[in-house]
Amino acid sequence: MIIEQKALDNCFKPPTGISSEETVYFDIETTGFSADVTALYLIGCIYFKKGEWQLLQWFAEDNKSEKEALSAFSDFIKDKKYLICYNGTTFDLPYLRKKYEKHGLIFQSYKYEIIDFYRVFASYKDFLGLKGLKQKDIEKSLGIIREDKFSGGELIEWYSKYLKLRFSDSSEKEEIYKTLILHNSDDLAGLARLTKLYNFIKELETLINSGDELEIDCVVDYTTGKIILSTKVDFDILRKDELRGDGFSCCFIDESTANRIDLNLDMYETELKLFYKDYKNYYYLPKEDMVIHKSLAAFVDKENKVKASASNCYTKHKGHFIKLPESGFLPVFKADYSDKTIYTLVNDKVLDSKESLSAIFRSVLKHIITQVSKV
Repeated sequence: MIIEQKALDNCFKPPTGISSEETVYFDIETTGFSADVTALYLIGCIYFKKGEWQLLQWFAEDNKSEKEALSAFSDFIKDKKYLICYNGTTFDLPYLRKKYEKHGLIFQSYKYEIIDFYRVFASYKDFLGLKGLKQKDIEKSLGIIREDKFSGGELIEWYSKYLKLRFSDSSEKEEIYKTLILHNSDDLAGLARLTKLYNFIKELETLINSGDELEIDCVVDYTTGKIILSTKVDFDILRKDELRGDGFSCCFIDESTANRIDLNLDMYETELKLFYKDYKNYYYLPKEDMVIHKSLAAFVDKENKVKASASNCYTKHKGHFIKLPESGFLPVFKADYSDKTIYTLVNDKVLDSKESLSAIFRSVLKHIITQVSKV
């Protein structure tokens, strides 16, 4: 087994909220997908020690070195807490488990918290504007440049050539070795640099899911029929295109003074209905197209009233409304009972409430990043 180790530059950070010392980025190189009939020839990792990131690789220079590399890897990560990979939950980890079992070694993968960037990015592919989900595709979208020009599949044949030349001192053997090592190191360096995209997503999720009130600047323009909700953020913006939905749009602003997220909400001046859930407590007056509480129904002639149903138990309201992606936090207005499009009324009570504005902001932002594609 050959061991390669070198210091790296510190141009990347671990996932937000995670200690660098507890983190290992890892990647493996194999001669195929099935651990039963293929060989594991390289395990690489990036870790943090004494104030700098380090690259460590274990290369199986012959068929007998596989067990040695496995043993070295598990021993190295035994005190770590987080394992970061790209599609590792689907390929790398199941492959490793089978190899450890084959060699009678213990690999307690369950004790680690696995952070798989592939799974996170796949969930936000449209929002991030990704054309593909291969690691190289995402690196390219972020402007990450590789020295390595090969795919893992292409290098299977290279490793076979290396094994045939392993007892020689030829320059070809050395060139093959450098190519194999470079591919794995570029995979790892690229993986580590993708952390900034992972952090961007996680910061947005925290912003959406936090129950804290946001500091929101609110501008209402009744002339143009627009409301702009803006909040400053303390994380890097990696998505700068305008995103639009039905009734709202979003801009991520990256400025030298402060980064911020702007939501533009369309206002609709119209008349809508506010439906009451406790319709059994009301009577509907057909001639007036309105409901009254049952406590007042005794004062209305029998022929002029009917017991209210869910579809006619409402009051009408005129004013300016904005669309909501979801219900549950503000009064909901609709054109008709069966209408799936919901609105809320824009009034001073809403505009003066940090809680209401925060709820609207989070709801719209969540909808945009999970369902809305690029304009």
